[in-house]
Amino acid sequence: MTGWIGLFATMIVAMLLSGCTSPTRNETQTSVTISQCDTKDCFISAASACSAASLTAKEDYGTVSFVSYANCTVTKTIVKLGDNETQQMRALLEGKSMTCWHDEGGLDSDLVNTPIFGMENCTGALRDSIELLVPLAID
Repeated sequence: MTGWIGLFATMIVAMLLSGCTSPTRNETQTSVTISQCDTKDCFISAASACSAASLTAKEDYGTVSFVSYANCTVTKTIVKLGDNETQQMRALLEGKSMTCWHDEGGLDSDLVNTPIFGMENCTGALRDSIELLVPLAID
């Protein structure tokens, strides 16, 4: 029985040692550079071209963050609502995001320029919350 334990222990040590070394990489690591935009036009141009970019915009209703990615997606997040908004509205919208996709050259600028339009190709908690509010605004 002692022979089996020794053999088993040797096999375990051999397996562990074979997986402990990491392969060497001769290639250089590439990192994605995200352009920081200061204007909506800058962000819309970069996002439409499926380039990585970000924008934080101060709107009448609050602060909104946009991030675009090389796979032609954009994430829109309501960072903070204005001080005049109710606590219920804050609970419904603040911190919520939606991810939207578009074809290269086909970003709907309404996604960036308006609070509720341009979200036909979006999914996420922010879209769900906006869809709850829109019928209330129409009534």
